[in-house]
Amino acid sequence: LIGVDILKEQIIYANQKYGNEIRKFHLLEDFNNNELFREVKFDVITIIEVIEHLTEQQLAEMITYAYSKLKPNGSLIITTPNYTSAWPLLELILNKVSDVKYEDQHITRFNYFNVFDKLVRIVPRFFEMFQPDFKTTSHLLTPFIASISFSAADRISSAVAPSKWKIPFGALLILKLKRK
Repeated sequence: LIGVDILKEQIIYANQKYGNEIRKFHLLEDFNNNELFREVKFDVITIIEVIEHLTEQQLAEMITYAYSKLKPNGSLIITTPNYTSAWPLLELILNKVSDVKYEDQHITRFNYFNVFDKLVRIVPRFFEMFQPDFKTTSHLLTPFIASISFSAADRISSAVAPSKWKIPFGALLILKLKRK
């Protein structure tokens, strides 16, 4: 198991807290110019809460790179905020009460209904590269419940497997794709 990030502090923390002999975390400043994964192919690659922070050009490069590093029939799992949810309201509230400004943070936005059209526009060969396994959302109410009880929110979010969740309005958009 290999984790990567562009922030050295995050890598140090991850290795101290979660690293072991089979789970390692590495600093990756440029995935197009690195020796770390030159000969490696993966069964699964996850891109968790990243794509919304990338320009369309960077996202196209990341998707293409992930494709090149997956074994045939390997899985690519992507999560991103779902803008067909209460997420825009949450951003508005957080913009008012915190130092984080999400309009500066989330520059490429997706929603349940446009995600594949937008990915094809950004990566024209997208459906030549990947076959969707499932598209779903999660966390419809749990972000609000978590402010009262994290354990209740955790139980609710665990009650239905993501692949079975059919409501398009959850705060988190989840894609599972198979490499062709």
